[in-house]
Amino acid sequence: MLCLKKFEKQREELWGQYRKFDYRELLQTYQKMDNPDRQEKIYNLINLEEISGGSSEFIEQMIILFLDQADNTIKGMEKAMETGNIAEIRNLAHQLKPSVDNIRVEELGKSIRIVEDLAENQPNSSELPHYVSISMDQLRELVRQLKRDFSGLA
Repeated sequence: MLCLKKFEKQREELWGQYRKFDYRELLQTYQKMDNPDRQEKIYNLINLEEISGGSSEFIEQMIILFLDQADNTIKGMEKAMETGNIAEIRNLAHQLKPSVDNIRVEELGKSIRIVEDLAENQPNSSELPHYVSISMDQLRELVRQLKRDFSGLA
């Protein structure tokens, strides 16, 4: 009888684990395995969709403008880092924030704010180059994803 109770308890525990299993997570894992180049988007266009009233033309124009700004920001940051122009680093970070917020790229938003803060308040910080590098890597990834997802744009 003791063995039967132990068996029933183990069966209930296993059944509880089975019911808690998230099949959506498993499906996402299989989808990533099926197409490893397809990773989760680091951006969310919900703000642009709300502002535009759902106008795809408006969203596409904003993406085109953002891609142009991102290219200029990357080039400008590289040049500013080479020349040690801290004021330009702060300025570029400050200019990028609203666009990043509109496209809702949370990690880039955090790191670009750190860059701006360090450039403004601790310009000699050894952390500044590190955060500029992180921010630009994140920005490059965002540009890559936007170009992939909006490949039909001019």
